[in-house]
Amino acid sequence: MAEENQEEQQTKRYTDEDVNQIVQKRLARAKEEAEKEQNTAIEKAKADVIEQAKKEAKMTADQKRDAELEQVKADKDKAEAQLMHINLLSQARAALKESNIDLTDDELELVVGADEDTTGTNIKVVQSMYERQSKSIKDELLKGKTPKGAGNNKVDVTAEQFNQMSSRERAELFKDNPEAFNNIVGGI
Repeated sequence: MAEENQEEQQTKRYTDEDVNQIVQKRLARAKEEAEKEQNTAIEKAKADVIEQAKKEAKMTADQKRDAELEQVKADKDKAEAQLMHINLLSQARAALKESNIDLTDDELELVVGADEDTTGTNIKVVQSMYERQSKSIKDELLKGKTPKGAGNNKVDVTAEQFNQMSSRERAELFKDNPEAFNNIVGGI
C-alpha cells in the first residue's frame, strides 16, 4: 500500500491548467493577505490620528504650546542633523579629491559617519585602501618581461644575402626576425 502511494506521487504530472490554477490560488491568497495588512495599517493610522486629536482636545493652552514647542525642537534637531550630514559629505568629498579619489554619492555615503571623527577615520581607511590598490596595480603592470628585440633593429634581408648566410646567421635571423625569415624562405 505504501509503495503504491509512493508510485502515485512519483508519477503524478501537472498540466498547464493545473499549474495555472495553483498559481492563481496562491496569488489570490497573497493578494488577500496584502489587503488585510494594508487595511490593518490604515486602521492603525486612523486610530493614531483619533488618539492624537483626543489628546489635543484634552490639553490646555499651555500643554498645546509645550507640545508644539517639542515638535519644533524635534524638527530643529532633525534639520541640524541633516545639515551636519551634508557638511560631512562635502568635507569627505574634498578630502578624497585631494588624494585623487573620486567616489559616487552612494560610495561617499559609506564613508560619512555620525560625526567628524568617525568620518575622518573612514576617509583615512579609504585613502589607505586606494593607495594599496594603486600600488598593487602598478606593480602588476610593471611586472613582466621586456620584449626581445625592442626598437627598430629589424633588418631587411634579400634572398641573395640570405643565400650567403651561414646556418648560424640564418638561425639568428629566424630568432630575431621570423617575419623576414618566412618571407624569404616562403613560410617553411
